[in-house]
Amino acid sequence: MKYYIKVEKDVKILVEDINFDLGNPIMFVHGWPLNHNMYEYIIEYFASRGHRCIAIDLRGYGNSDKPYTGYDYDRMAMDIKLVIDALKLSDITLVGHSMGGAICLRYMSKFNEDKVSRLCLLSAVAPKWVQSSNWLYGYTVDEVNKLIDSFKSDKPKAIIDTSESFFINLLVKVY
Repeated sequence: MKYYIKVEKDVKILVEDINFDLGNPIMFVHGWPLNHNMYEYIIEYFASRGHRCIAIDLRGYGNSDKPYTGYDYDRMAMDIKLVIDALKLSDITLVGHSMGGAICLRYMSKFNEDKVSRLCLLSAVAPKWVQSSNWLYGYTVDEVNKLIDSFKSDKPKAIIDTSESFFINLLVKVY
């Protein structure tokens, strides 16, 4: 079942809720620049084994609203909280991939692990919460801007280039 949950004025988040009448909830948070469909096969696996599976499109992604503001970790963690509260979830396994992992980490720290019993991070980014004016999560601001431009001009090539270099580049600059 798919539906929308309002998280602020004029902003709704798409939620796909499979086995909504069962327990053992698992909430899936995607990474950049993806949407909830990235978990299609994983959801099928866990749903067939009796788990409630909730996958969302973060604000600005997929079929969720795309407001002008609210793309920081605090706001996105609040969106997660509002979805959890609206669905009256508890004892959740929270799963985050890439940027979604950073959002899950922010949720855990900001809301004192509220209603989450397990956290699963998949190739998660754990950014420095304090950003300098020259660095943005392990990359220079210029490098991030070039990356964004490459996705605008040739998305298939950008995906290949990014997947080949992202983790090596991040490790070299952070460590």
